[in-house]
Amino acid sequence: MSEIKNLLVVDDEEDITLSIINYIKKHIPELKTLAAFDGNKALQIIKSTKVDILVTDIRMPGASGIDLILELKKINPEAKAIVITAFGSELIKKKSEHAGALHYVEKPFRLSHLCTLIKKIIEEEEEGFKGNVSQLQLVDVLQMLCINKRTMVVEVKNREKIGRIYILNGEIIHCRCETKEGKEACFEILSWKNGEFNLFPLNQPSEIKRTISDSWMSLFMEGMKEIDEVKVNTKYNTSQKRAKIREIITSIFQKIDGLETNIIFSIEKEKAIFNGDIDETEYPDGRIKDYSSLLKKFNEAVLKNENEGLDEVVVISESSLLIFMKISQNLVWFVKIRGIDKFGMARVVLEKSRKKLIDELKELA
Repeated sequence: MSEIKNLLVVDDEEDITLSIINYIKKHIPELKTLAAFDGNKALQIIKSTKVDILVTDIRMPGASGIDLILELKKINPEAKAIVITAFGSELIKKKSEHAGALHYVEKPFRLSHLCTLIKKIIEEEEEGFKGNVSQLQLVDVLQMLCINKRTMVVEVKNREKIGRIYILNGEIIHCRCETKEGKEACFEILSWKNGEFNLFPLNQPSEIKRTISDSWMSLFMEGMKEIDEVKVNTKYNTSQKRAKIREIITSIFQKIDGLETNIIFSIEKEKAIFNGDIDETEYPDGRIKDYSSLLKKFNEAVLKNENEGLDEVVVISESSLLIFMKISQNLVWFVKIRGIDKFGMARVVLEKSRKKLIDELKELA
């Protein structure tokens, strides 16, 4: 261990605190151990002494364990925290994780288990981490750092380009790559297929401007979709793009139970272009007529309100909702939702998918 680290153990049950301290002194003698029997005393220690590792109970006189973790992270973002509690619950576990706790241990526990967790923290900090993007997926590395609530800078080099990803308490807060910042820079870095990366401590997180507010999981999912869509747009021929459009449409109906009808109409010709996996040549003319009057009314409403940018009309019936969404000048997406209670979820998914369809149809033009 390159420098002596301070371990603070906090619990209002003195026998537990002293047992932990004595065990750690015996098995990790290179650590300097500190003890507090209430939250307020622990706060004083945190403010006056550099605490590297905190082991704390949740409920005790004075400041709570959550308060201690939050205060510690403000003073020393690189510090690690382990929660021990006799009042275990999913709510307390989530609160601990959100505050920045690295591990969560319910009482009663074995002292050897707690000691192993502390040793693991020390070893990870001393070893550091670096590697090649071709050998290890960058997303896997970032996911590992986020899950473990790390505070780091990940520097990625790809030929002449250098990108940096800033992680604070397990959340990606900022990315930079040449002139790009935020999510755009993050997606650029994630798209690199080779290069090398290094991890560095984020020493002054308060000086880093936050350009990303999405959770790391949402960010990775969106990033992978962005990369996949770029591949699709650059490699697909016309028939493959048509298949891609059907794939998007079909996937929507798998996400939401209660969507019945799915048709893209050509306003000019009053015919269906797509309906799931059914090609336009296979679509029965009889069913088109069932919706032709509604389609005409939608077209009239769009033309009448063209200056107001109207591109969606919802028709409410007794047991369902009919949604007409404009995709292009001449194409309308018609969807029937069985059950009004499903409208909110369906509306969000449909709008996101509509944007994808617009992009795909532009490629077909």
